Amino acid sequence: MKYELFENIILNLKKVEETSQKFYDLGLDISNIEDEYSKIITNLLGAYYSKVGLDWIEWFLYERVSFDGEIGEATDENNNQICFDIKSTWEFIENIKNSEDFEDFELKMPMTDEQRMEILTELFTKNNSGHIQYQ
Repeated sequence: MKYELFENIILNLKKVEETSQKFYDLGLDISNIEDEYSKIITNLLGAYYSKVGLDWIEWFLYERVSFDGEIGEATDENNNQICFDIKSTWEFIENIKNSEDFEDFELKMPMTDEQRMEILTELFTKNNSGHIQYQ
């Protein structure tokens, strides 16, 4: 992917996140509207850059700057700083995409109702008094 396109995608994703936060601050949660679009974008970026590349994109977008404004740092195996701006993130994930280790992205299927119930059953059991008790 050319850098200009990647930069445009990242800047627009940041803009959507900021707009969504403004709506949320006004008491409007629009995440149920945005979720499907987010899944599409995630799947496309994952298909192009792999799960590893997608993880780095998401780290850069959503985790690098903490809630209190502290900026996190990431380094490669040679202790060189990576993913500190859009360009360095693009360069790093382009290297992943072009590496011999590149693995295709696998679509994560949503859980079924049965799978959800199985997880809930494992987490909670009823004790003799009929109350749900956390194990």
